Amino acid sequence: MILSIENFSIIASLGCIALFIISILILIMYKLSNKLQKVINNLEYSAFTQSAFVLTFISILSAIIYQEYYNTPVCAMCWQQRMVIYSILIVALVGSLIRDKVTHLYLGALSLFGLYLAGEHYYYHFVKYVLKDELSLPCDATGVSCSDSAIGVVFGFVTIPLMSICVFVSILVLAILAHLKTKS
Repeated sequence: MILSIENFSIIASLGCIALFIISILILIMYKLSNKLQKVINNLEYSAFTQSAFVLTFISILSAIIYQEYYNTPVCAMCWQQRMVIYSILIVALVGSLIRDKVTHLYLGALSLFGLYLAGEHYYYHFVKYVLKDELSLPCDATGVSCSDSAIGVVFGFVTIPLMSICVFVSILVLAILAHLKTKS
């Protein structure tokens, strides 16, 4: 069965929103529940870096599906976010393989930088697509524009940059949990 771009976008949006909510809830519950703290602290450090690798791999695969299968344009701001997520993939893989106990610091720093880029991009999308203001996206000047994308807005507020925000926040939460583990 071949999914339409609308159905793929709905599935990807639901997955990203669920990932974001679960990540935030785990972080909050970690602070509130001694039982969850014990469970997380009993995990191997590599579980966090491997989880970041898997999450990043799925994100990259989804972006490639959008680009290659659905022929959606990739603007300069999207490419900036992709460069950060590719870096996270490499750092998570190498950190998992060599079992480096400071990988979470690199993952956290990269995810914060990616979160900044995605947040700025989503601001422009939010103003243009959600608030319906005639704001020109900064990526229009490159010849490839997000406004040419068939993806549009899912559920009235989810765009590709918001999905990117959800992924970066989730990786940041993994980095925070790994850091807390190293302190325990």
